Amino acid sequence: MSTPVDVTDVTSQLDPNVTIFDTTLRDGEQAPGISLDAREKVEIAEQLARLQVDVIEAGFSAASPGDFDAVKAVAEVVGNAPRGARGPGGSEGETDARRPPVIAALARTVEGDVEAAAKSLAPAERFRIHTFVSTSAIHLENMLHATKEDVLAMTAQSVAHARSFTDDVEFSPQDATRTDFSFLVDVGQAGIGPLRIVVSRGLNAGEMIVGDLDGLLVAETAGAPVRMFVSEPAIAGVEVGIVGAFEAAVVDDGAFALISTAS
Repeated sequence: MSTPVDVTDVTSQLDPNVTIFDTTLRDGEQAPGISLDAREKVEIAEQLARLQVDVIEAGFSAASPGDFDAVKAVAEVVGNAPRGARGPGGSEGETDARRPPVIAALARTVEGDVEAAAKSLAPAERFRIHTFVSTSAIHLENMLHATKEDVLAMTAQSVAHARSFTDDVEFSPQDATRTDFSFLVDVGQAGIGPLRIVVSRGLNAGEMIVGDLDGLLVAETAGAPVRMFVSEPAIAGVEVGIVGAFEAAVVDDGAFALISTAS
């Protein structure tokens, strides 16, 4: 492992009201040619913890026995080590009073997925179950072969089941920016709580989603106790500088959680 870099000056400038949710170990693994085993995931997660990332999405526990074991390893090692610790990884060397990052796992709105996520995450001091379902008309018709009523029922049942394991449950409507807005509101009500809207269809979409949701969705969901609007403009071909400017703009517009993927 390379010599650790002191990131204190960088992390001290982060707005404490903005949550950093890193999905390198889950979504980042979708890149061609990338396959991370448990040891590699722990090593990367340790470095993310040193950077004081708030939430580390460790994988998709129900995808395979290997991914289940990798999520569990991250939960055991990094999920119990103080963030910002120096040394050869966030779980070794000097320690401080910062609590470990929240370790998350992805789950479809399927009972078995939620249970696999909960079981693999259990060793962590703090963990989050992140469940999702597609909500756009094209996905409902061609991928889920389901009705809107089916999706609302799946969402409510999945979120309720996840909350039987932890209070920290996040729900994402997949393909949200192509979803009819009134239905997005209905889904938000069914999965009331932290709601993640992933913006990956360009800068204008981000401005629309954050601005509209801040004014409409939260009001329509009776002021859900936690609001989480997330931008993910890491589209192939978009320069890092543009991505940074975009994220700064959506935070200024009301978003207070950013999702990141290391490359």
